Amino acid sequence: MPRWLIGMCVSVAVVTLPALGMADTAAAGYRALTVEAGSEKYSGYTKYQIGGKISYPNGSVGRVHFPISELRFPLEVYMAYLGVQYAATERFRTSVKAKTNINRDAGVMRDSDWGYYKLMGKDWGEKNSLDIFSESETRLGALIVDASIAYRVMKRKSLNIDVGAGFLYQRFNYTISDIDQWYPSYSRYSAYIAADPELSKYSYEDHVIVHGIVATYDIDYYIPYVTFSPYVNLYGKVEIKLDFMVSPWLKSKDADDHILRSKIATGDSTGMGIATRLGLRFFIEERFHVAFGFSYSFIRAEGGQTQERYEATREGPAEEIGTLENRIRNETVVVTLGVGCSFF
Repeated sequence: MPRWLIGMCVSVAVVTLPALGMADTAAAGYRALTVEAGSEKYSGYTKYQIGGKISYPNGSVGRVHFPISELRFPLEVYMAYLGVQYAATERFRTSVKAKTNINRDAGVMRDSDWGYYKLMGKDWGEKNSLDIFSESETRLGALIVDASIAYRVMKRKSLNIDVGAGFLYQRFNYTISDIDQWYPSYSRYSAYIAADPELSKYSYEDHVIVHGIVATYDIDYYIPYVTFSPYVNLYGKVEIKLDFMVSPWLKSKDADDHILRSKIATGDSTGMGIATRLGLRFFIEERFHVAFGFSYSFIRAEGGQTQERYEATREGPAEEIGTLENRIRNETVVVTLGVGCSFF
């Protein structure tokens, strides 16, 4: 995790602590410091698609079907989280929340390639034909840090509204193994393949299974955002909060190492994101609460992906291959269960 990000998160959490004391907040009748921990069930995916315009190292430009390839990485894990919120005044709050995954098995990764034979220069190949498909097991290492500030613009006895801003950092490190690859269009092209001296040397009829690690994929999201959060407090026992979050600009950086093909693809994209969250807190007594939550988020980013072979293979020598259009999508549903304690 970048050092500047760690420093920013710590600064947001503690910048107001030296100036204000706990006694004043207790007298005001609100919770000064709240610590919450728990677990979250993540269900979703992150994926990228490439194709479209290709820029070659010699300066020439070409175009292919979009997408020629799609890789969809699952996000089916449980996360453990720890969050700290500090109320500097009755209206101003800062918070930091960090998460990491508990289990590493994230699900099945799916890789789809269209127009494979067309790209090889075969006249009989179709650009939108799904020619190669594979499924692989994934293991995930995840780190998520969210730092934010909020200001209460409306304060009533039971209804309050906060507005705020924050920064969300997400890192997902995938290890892909035990690939099962096959060729869905073989029955359509079998006669052409059999008659082609270049292709007939290889088997396209059967599944190709390779055990062990076959690839890695790492992606980082850098997401500044703004929030609008109305919530109600019922008799001091139940708090219901609805968060709306928008990021008009975000950045993603990813790297896909196809170990079997000695090829690495690095991407740099920008885009936008939205999220909404419903949270409930039930106060067992004045200091302790149980938290439930349900959230949905969507990220869209576009940019370029540069591909390079770091070793010579049957596909070509070790060299930069070119840069393609890159589109990234991330969609996630999260269910939260936690417990917390407040200090006045």
